[in-house]
Amino acid sequence: MSKMNIIENVTKEFWDDVIAKSDHATFFHTYTWAKIISDTFPEYSISTKGFFLEDGTRVVLPLLSTKMGAKGLFRSYQSMVPGVYGGIVTNGRELNDGEIYDIFESLKKIGTTNVFIFGNPFYKYEVPNSYEKKAMFTHVIDLRKGFDEIWRGYSKGNKSSTKKAQ
Repeated sequence: MSKMNIIENVTKEFWDDVIAKSDHATFFHTYTWAKIISDTFPEYSISTKGFFLEDGTRVVLPLLSTKMGAKGLFRSYQSMVPGVYGGIVTNGRELNDGEIYDIFESLKKIGTTNVFIFGNPFYKYEVPNSYEKKAMFTHVIDLRKGFDEIWRGYSKGNKSSTKKAQ
């Protein structure tokens, strides 16, 4: 078991700082995105977990939760709603398998009915075997090279469809 401290009520400052220093965070990992969802859909509550590791590495696992059964006694967690990039974000180094295992195992507690983690194509890691895994896919376009370069890479059919849509 890795030595880590779990933060149940992550502050916006802690969250934003980890995201700002991460090479693999996306907008969907941010406090801003979670706040948009929780403000728009009141059935979701921000339930993000934070972790301090022994070497000073800080980790955020963005989570939204919904109340389930028994008059809301149980909770279901998702990272991130609605099926966008989620999962672990660090302020620096990649985590080892033991650290990842400990983070995911910390989510299993009395009152938790489900945990859904939608992965991040920019940070791949193995989820513990105690979790059910399902294959998903995503499309990523690097916008840094500019529209003209992206347009040149389109097939004739894609260009035709785009012109028709315009």
